Amino acid sequence: YTTLSQTWHANVVRISIFPTQWKNMDRPTLLAGLSSEINAALDSGMYVIISYHVIGWPDGYSQPAYPGNPADTYDSSMSVATSFWTQMAQIYGADTRIIFDLWNEPVHDAMDYVGSDPNPYWAPLKAYYETLIQTVRSNGGQNIIIATGNRWASWLVGIKDNPLADSNVIYAYHKYSINGLNTPAEWDKDMGGLLGVKPVIVSEWGYEDVDVSNPTWPGSEASYGDPFTQWMDSHNLSSLAWMYHHDWTPALLKADKSLTLYGAFAQQYILANSSS
Repeated sequence: YTTLSQTWHANVVRISIFPTQWKNMDRPTLLAGLSSEINAALDSGMYVIISYHVIGWPDGYSQPAYPGNPADTYDSSMSVATSFWTQMAQIYGADTRIIFDLWNEPVHDAMDYVGSDPNPYWAPLKAYYETLIQTVRSNGGQNIIIATGNRWASWLVGIKDNPLADSNVIYAYHKYSINGLNTPAEWDKDMGGLLGVKPVIVSEWGYEDVDVSNPTWPGSEASYGDPFTQWMDSHNLSSLAWMYHHDWTPALLKADKSLTLYGAFAQQYILANSSS
């Protein structure tokens, strides 16, 4: 956290807890570890986003876990989510330096990659969010809340005309490099007119350059990095680059802790936008 704050000049970090951790780890050990991470970030002068790192639909579809991970990694049951946010609100609800990311990536089913307008999924998803927001507020949570749309947080269509009622909500957008779709027109379409109407943050973005073998999100500074960051800047969007680790993609770091090409680009972007 000191490196991120002092070398990168980052002012916010996103710390994820997976449903399987909340269900299966020793709870006092998990909470102590989370507290240690959060306090280290806060002591470094950064805001913290706590992300409930589920991928799936409330009480419905759950994305299968990657090989080597527990089958219930992305358990999408509302009871587990409600338990998590009840305790987070009780512990961190008075500290407004901490932001609550309610549901990492809503995915209705395996075919949810097809975006539609009008969007049939937003209204039911909104109802689940309202339940979780009430959980946070009724347990003392004064925090800013992050919510997003479906299709792995990449489809915000429907929100503009039917937003969440809570006044302390911002909406998240996740977008990675996809060959042939790295254009402002595509990113604008994903927004569904929300930009300029409600607060939006890009809480995940990234690409994998030529230094990565078999990339999932192939791209380059020219094909994705420059156009996407310029698009964000044109809309005054704050953002978090994914991922400060070498074992998840797109990775900012290599296994030896040196920067990937994407990591070097992201670091320079953050530095260029830093106020410190």
